[in-house]
Amino acid sequence: MVVNVKGKVMQVDANKDKEGQNVGVGTKTGTRNQKWAILYTDQEDPMKKKTEEEFGFHFGRPFYIVSQMCGGRAIKVNGRNLILSRKTNSSNMHFFFDQKSRTIKSWQNKDRSIDIQSSGRSANLQVWSTNANWW
Repeated sequence: MVVNVKGKVMQVDANKDKEGQNVGVGTKTGTRNQKWAILYTDQEDPMKKKTEEEFGFHFGRPFYIVSQMCGGRAIKVNGRNLILSRKTNSSNMHFFFDQKSRTIKSWQNKDRSIDIQSSGRSANLQVWSTNANWW
């Protein structure tokens, strides 16, 4: 699960495993629509890179965020919003963990991090200018 500092978890909206389905946030239930795998885009040995001990990510190394639902789709940046899509080798599907801000950033827009829309008052996830706090 991907959990923010306030306990909200990343989830596939409406628990629907379909192309273009929105990705948002909700209260932790432990269902498959809230379970994700981090799949790094390169074939390097993961033990050769320094990892951030608290969060377990590899610094600056691109990865996919893959849903654990049956379709195995990954998160894609669509404009500013996050949606599910079949995995391709496209920069709008790549993310990385930024050591300085401790946020998950878009590989395509390196100055933007995953953010909850409306300063955390929404259930919609987007990529937005990094402020080092995931609402």
